[in-house]
Amino acid sequence: MPDLIPDAPSPAPRPEPKLLAQQGKHGGPSWTYRGATIHSNEKGTLFSLENGPADLPGQWNGVGTKQLLIRVLDSWLDEGKLPPPYSRPSQVGEDEFGERLLARKGLVPKGVFPTD
Repeated sequence: MPDLIPDAPSPAPRPEPKLLAQQGKHGGPSWTYRGATIHSNEKGTLFSLENGPADLPGQWNGVGTKQLLIRVLDSWLDEGKLPPPYSRPSQVGEDEFGERLLARKGLVPKGVFPTD
C-alpha cells in the first residue's frame, strides 16, 4: 500500500558562518552569520553577538560557544522565538504579575485590577 502521508519538506540549508577577521573586536576571530556579527575573545572561550536582529531580546555577550549564538539566531529568525531553555521576558500587558508590579510603581492607574 502506498504511503498516503507526504514527507515533510526539508528545511532550507543554512549558511555557514563566514570569517571576517582572524583578530577581531575582542582579540579573537570574528564571523558574520545571517546579518549578525559574532566576536570571540583571544582564547576562543567567550563569544558575543553584535548587529543581531533589532527585536532579539537580551544581551548576548560572554556566551560560551559560537554554536549557541548561531542556534539563537536561527531560532529567532526562523521561528520568531528563542530556543529552549531561553525565554523572552514578559512584556507589559502579557502577564498579570508584571502589570501589578507596574501598578505598585504608579505606572498603571488605580482601579485597573479587581483587588484595587
